[in-house]
Amino acid sequence: MGYGCIPTFSWIKDEGEGYSRVYQKPVQVVWDAIPIMIRELGAVMVDENKKKGYFLAENKISSLSHGEKILIVVEKVDETSAKVKVQSKRVWRSDIAANSWELPMLNKLDEMLGPR
Repeated sequence: MGYGCIPTFSWIKDEGEGYSRVYQKPVQVVWDAIPIMIRELGAVMVDENKKKGYFLAENKISSLSHGEKILIVVEKVDETSAKVKVQSKRVWRSDIAANSWELPMLNKLDEMLGPR
């Protein structure tokens, strides 16, 4: 299902900084919101692994960009809160038309999940 130049395993292996936020919702509620958020923002979910706590998504290649690869990590903080970390990488490092997905995805989760 994936396309582009970055193999799936490198998305996780190369996990970098990204942006993160803690949501005052149980981890299952946050987990269930992420596929909806991905779809509503126009990205495509490539993989999810609940046991390891991550989603992989990507943005399609367009006439202006080679697309982006997106890693979303969900961690349980306690029974009533979960941390979400989003990191996006350009398929081609020099692709200046590629979007950064970190803040738009976290902002969309803010809308969906309410106050943090």
